[in-house]
Amino acid sequence: MFPSLLGYGTLGLVLVRVMLGLVFLYHGKGKLKKTKEMAKIMGMSAGMVSMLGFIEMAAGALLVVGLLTQLSALVITVIMLGAVYFKKFKRGKGSFKDLEFDLLLLVSSILILTNGAGMWALDGRFF
Repeated sequence: MFPSLLGYGTLGLVLVRVMLGLVFLYHGKGKLKKTKEMAKIMGMSAGMVSMLGFIEMAAGALLVVGLLTQLSALVITVIMLGAVYFKKFKRGKGSFKDLEFDLLLLVSSILILTNGAGMWALDGRFF
Protein backbone atom coordinates (compact mmCIF):
# COMPACT_ATOMS: atom_id res chain seq x y z
CA MET A 1 0.00 0.00 0.00
CA PHE A 2 2.87 2.39 0.82
CA PRO A 3 5.87 0.94 -1.02
CA SER A 4 7.81 4.19 -0.76
CA LEU A 5 7.94 3.75 3.03
CA LEU A 6 9.54 0.30 2.84
CA GLY A 7 12.94 1.88 2.34
CA TYR A 8 12.74 3.31 5.85
CA GLY A 9 12.65 -0.08 7.60
CA THR A 10 16.05 0.41 9.19
CA LEU A 11 14.91 3.76 10.58
CA GLY A 12 11.96 2.00 12.20
CA LEU A 13 14.36 -0.51 13.72
CA VAL A 14 16.48 2.31 15.14
CA LEU A 15 13.40 3.93 16.67
CA VAL A 16 12.39 0.66 18.34
CA ARG A 17 15.95 0.08 19.59
CA VAL A 18 16.34 3.56 21.07
CA MET A 19 12.87 3.61 22.64
CA LEU A 20 13.37 0.15 24.15
CA GLY A 21 16.67 1.32 25.58
CA LEU A 22 15.08 4.44 27.07
CA VAL A 23 12.29 2.39 28.64
CA PHE A 24 14.82 0.11 30.32
CA LEU A 25 16.95 3.03 31.47
CA TYR A 26 13.85 4.54 33.08
CA HIS A 27 12.63 1.33 34.71
CA GLY A 28 16.11 0.30 35.84
CA LYS A 29 16.63 3.69 37.46
CA GLY A 30 13.30 3.30 39.27
CA LYS A 31 14.42 -0.02 40.70
CA LEU A 32 17.64 1.54 41.96
CA LYS A 33 15.94 4.61 43.45
CA LYS A 34 13.15 2.71 45.23
CA THR A 35 14.79 -0.64 45.85
CA LYS A 36 12.97 -1.62 49.03
CA GLU A 37 9.58 -0.56 47.71
CA MET A 38 10.14 -2.44 44.44
CA ALA A 39 11.42 -5.50 46.30
CA LYS A 40 8.20 -5.68 48.26
CA ILE A 41 6.05 -5.29 45.15
CA MET A 42 8.08 -7.82 43.17
CA GLY A 43 8.51 -10.31 46.00
CA MET A 44 12.29 -10.28 45.61
CA SER A 45 15.18 -9.36 47.84
CA ALA A 46 16.44 -5.78 47.72
CA GLY A 47 19.78 -7.08 46.42
CA MET A 48 18.10 -8.89 43.54
CA VAL A 49 16.08 -5.79 42.63
CA SER A 50 19.24 -3.65 42.72
CA MET A 51 21.05 -6.09 40.45
CA LEU A 52 18.08 -6.19 38.08
CA GLY A 53 17.93 -2.38 38.03
CA PHE A 54 21.63 -2.15 37.22
CA ILE A 55 21.35 -4.75 34.45
CA GLU A 56 18.31 -3.00 32.98
CA MET A 57 20.08 0.36 32.97
CA ALA A 58 23.24 -1.08 31.41
CA ALA A 59 21.33 -2.97 28.70
CA GLY A 60 19.16 0.09 28.07
CA ALA A 61 22.14 2.41 27.70
CA LEU A 62 23.85 -0.03 25.34
CA LEU A 63 20.71 -0.24 23.22
CA VAL A 64 20.39 3.53 22.99
CA VAL A 65 23.90 3.87 21.54
CA GLY A 66 23.73 0.60 19.61
CA LEU A 67 26.70 -1.09 21.27
CA LEU A 68 26.62 -4.82 21.98
CA THR A 69 23.09 -4.54 20.68
CA GLN A 70 22.20 -8.19 20.20
CA LEU A 71 23.66 -9.16 23.57
CA SER A 72 21.69 -6.36 25.25
CA ALA A 73 18.53 -7.44 23.45
CA LEU A 74 19.12 -11.02 24.58
CA VAL A 75 19.46 -9.88 28.19
CA ILE A 76 16.24 -7.88 27.93
CA THR A 77 14.48 -10.83 26.29
CA VAL A 78 15.42 -13.03 29.26
CA ILE A 79 14.31 -10.33 31.72
CA MET A 80 10.97 -9.96 29.98
CA LEU A 81 10.38 -13.72 29.80
CA GLY A 82 10.95 -13.72 33.55
CA ALA A 83 8.58 -10.79 34.03
CA VAL A 84 5.81 -12.47 32.05
CA TYR A 85 6.32 -15.74 33.92
CA PHE A 86 6.36 -13.92 37.27
CA LYS A 87 3.16 -12.00 36.57
CA LYS A 88 1.27 -14.91 35.07
CA PHE A 89 2.24 -17.74 37.37
CA LYS A 90 3.50 -16.14 40.59
CA ARG A 91 1.10 -13.23 40.93
CA GLY A 92 -1.80 -14.74 39.00
CA LYS A 93 -2.18 -11.72 36.72
CA GLY A 94 -2.06 -13.51 33.43
CA SER A 95 -4.69 -11.64 31.42
CA PHE A 96 -3.65 -9.84 28.28
CA LYS A 97 -4.47 -6.52 29.96
CA ASP A 98 -1.92 -7.29 32.69
CA LEU A 99 0.75 -8.49 30.28
CA GLU A 100 0.38 -6.26 27.22
CA PHE A 101 3.23 -3.84 28.04
CA ASP A 102 5.55 -6.68 29.05
CA LEU A 103 4.72 -8.59 25.87
CA LEU A 104 5.37 -5.50 23.76
CA LEU A 105 8.80 -5.09 25.38
CA LEU A 106 9.48 -8.81 24.89
CA VAL A 107 8.59 -8.73 21.20
CA SER A 108 10.57 -5.52 20.69
CA SER A 109 13.66 -7.08 22.24
CA ILE A 110 13.25 -10.16 20.03
CA LEU A 111 12.97 -7.86 16.99
CA ILE A 112 16.29 -6.21 17.89
CA LEU A 113 17.89 -9.56 18.75
CA THR A 114 16.98 -11.06 15.38
CA ASN A 115 17.58 -7.98 13.20
CA GLY A 116 20.48 -6.19 14.84
CA ALA A 117 20.94 -2.54 15.68
CA GLY A 118 19.95 -0.91 12.43
CA MET A 119 21.66 2.30 11.39
CA TRP A 120 23.28 4.85 13.68
CA ALA A 121 24.77 2.23 15.98
CA LEU A 122 28.23 1.88 17.46
CA ASP A 123 28.22 -1.85 16.69
CA GLY A 124 29.23 -1.04 13.11
CA ARG A 125 32.33 0.80 14.30
CA PHE A 126 33.61 -1.91 16.63
CA PHE A 127 32.29 -5.21 15.27
